[in-house]
Amino acid sequence: MNEMELPLVFFTVLAQTSIGLVLFSTLRSLTFAEGPDKPLFNEQIVAMALISVALLASLAHLGHPFGAIRTLTGLKHAWLSREILIFGLLSSALLVSVVLRLRGTNDRRLQVVTAILGLIALVVQGFTYAPPSEPTLANGVPLVLFLFTAVTLGTAFGSWFVSTEKQPILTAVLAAVLLTGLLINLLLPNIWLTGGFIAEMTGHAYLDSPLYWGRLLIGFVVPLLILIRIRRIPVWLPLLILSGELIGRIAFFSLAVSTAQHIGMPL
Repeated sequence: MNEMELPLVFFTVLAQTSIGLVLFSTLRSLTFAEGPDKPLFNEQIVAMALISVALLASLAHLGHPFGAIRTLTGLKHAWLSREILIFGLLSSALLVSVVLRLRGTNDRRLQVVTAILGLIALVVQGFTYAPPSEPTLANGVPLVLFLFTAVTLGTAFGSWFVSTEKQPILTAVLAAVLLTGLLINLLLPNIWLTGGFIAEMTGHAYLDSPLYWGRLLIGFVVPLLILIRIRRIPVWLPLLILSGELIGRIAFFSLAVSTAQHIGMPL
């Protein structure tokens, strides 16, 4: 992975964390009687801050950041253009939601719309980062991984904003999500080993990489052991899980083997 792709790591992970918080807060506000609005408002502020930092990071990936608006001309044929549009809409909806809260208004319909925009953004990202030149990613794998990032980090950071009474439920949900994510990440490289030449090379690249094993350890195994041991989500655990996701995203962008590097070889 070159230095131009590192901003994509921060953009995708932070944006998906923001979406996860939006989904979590919307589900919580529609499912439970929340009482005072303050915790939910704080969630929206954090989600807005995360997506703002993510969008700034994305500009660093562009060769000419001030020309970013011109990418919207490719909406008919480019997933990158659609990604920029949907994240612009999502961040605008979040901003309006925060402003309305500052004025003492809580519009649940806007919350639902924002959550739907977040889900659409995840789908668009799933297609944007599924290049045909990388057979192991030119499918639904990116979407599944991105969805798990959003759900995992949304649940983890959501623990900062829920009452003590709801912590046991949230701990169980986070443990289940982490366990499922661990199994998926263990399974994928082994599936790739059974594929064609390029897929097999990608599988070996993952299994031979410290990034892959570090991601499993920091992002899944250690958090699971902590949850099993203390049966709650300590305030620092979401940051540890975030670190694991960042390592995993570096692996995502750097370890997949491209057909461009092996022209003429079977997929």
